[in-house]
Amino acid sequence: MRILLLNDDALPSARGGAAVVVETLRREYARRGHHVTLITTHQDTASGMEERRTDKTGLTISILVRYDLQKRHRHVIGRPYFAEHLRALIRECQPDVIHAHNVHTYLTYESLRIAREFTPRIFLTAHDTFLVSFQRVNQKEYLSAALKNEPFHMHFWHHALSAGRKYWPFRNAMIHRIIRQTGTTVISISRALQTFLRINGIESNTVIYNGVPASSPPPQDLTGKLKEQWGLRGPTLLYGGRINADKGLLAVLSAWKLVIKKLPEAHLLIVGRVDGDFLSQEKYAPIRKSLCLPGWIPYEDMPLTYAVADAVTTPSLYLDAFNLMNIEAMAAGKPVIGSIFGGIPEIVSDGKTGFVIHPDDPTAFAHAILTILQNPDLARHMGEAGRRKTLEEFSVERCADRYLSLFHDQSAETEL
Repeated sequence: MRILLLNDDALPSARGGAAVVVETLRREYARRGHHVTLITTHQDTASGMEERRTDKTGLTISILVRYDLQKRHRHVIGRPYFAEHLRALIRECQPDVIHAHNVHTYLTYESLRIAREFTPRIFLTAHDTFLVSFQRVNQKEYLSAALKNEPFHMHFWHHALSAGRKYWPFRNAMIHRIIRQTGTTVISISRALQTFLRINGIESNTVIYNGVPASSPPPQDLTGKLKEQWGLRGPTLLYGGRINADKGLLAVLSAWKLVIKKLPEAHLLIVGRVDGDFLSQEKYAPIRKSLCLPGWIPYEDMPLTYAVADAVTTPSLYLDAFNLMNIEAMAAGKPVIGSIFGGIPEIVSDGKTGFVIHPDDPTAFAHAILTILQNPDLARHMGEAGRRKTLEEFSVERCADRYLSLFHDQSAETEL
């Protein structure tokens, strides 16, 4: 089967979870004998209008796309000059199946219309809420509805307030129309995301969880060297991802103040770019010495990063559809302290593979952290349970099985 993948960015430069998922699937599809091509974009003019690279997995084509991101919500529908370039590339690939992922910034939803010119088998994996929302879904109304286990319907004022001057009222109607007209099958990566999309007008009948490849723990000597390099001599909690309030950094720091009072030798390892001025605020002085800030860690180095931690936290305060760190940590045998919001409770089994907490409750959050960091045996048992769950439910093999089955099923329907 000739499979064409579409995603706004790609490894090694990408920093979003979708790019990691795309790369994982690209390798797995190719391993099973499929002909795989990835079309993505870059923003560096030094790389030229088009950049191609080939490896044993297949061809990756990156197109130069640059524009003012303040105009994103209009440009994301499509841009004529770019459409012709993309059309020529898809014609060259002659795909049987087109599997789109994030196309909501550079590749545009017009890519789905173009795809329909070449194949009826078009699939779009929704990795977030941006098929509906202009920004992250973090409104007080959403948080309140989630606590009550109720679906959240977004009204125009939610969009207008979150997008501000960037709000364009025709955006969502145009996205919905493109999906309907092209017959694109929308796949959600969690039940929480599926429910949100459905109640907001996007039909998604299939949920396919992300998967990660199985891996062996890094050598202990490398783990020891990294701990020494970073000064991690006590129990360590890992937080990673984009550094902002929505991802729960402020919530972690609030809880960490309570943790340090009872466990002063503990360390909080923060992976990502943190504004130094932000942490220089006086209120963070009591915990500053316990923080380890190595900056951004490349994806290929993350297994060693997980290895030096005793636990991982994903305390998102928005509808975080999946958060790949959950299964990466579990695959590494680490317990996870995750948020109650979004799809995280579908991944982390509360009390078994970690804890599911309300990030804005610092007392409960700190208690969960201390329970794990002060009980190595519990941490080990939870980590082992998480690794088993990942192998059973979140393996790349299982993920690819479901996608390929879906591709073949639609092929049969098309032939009929």
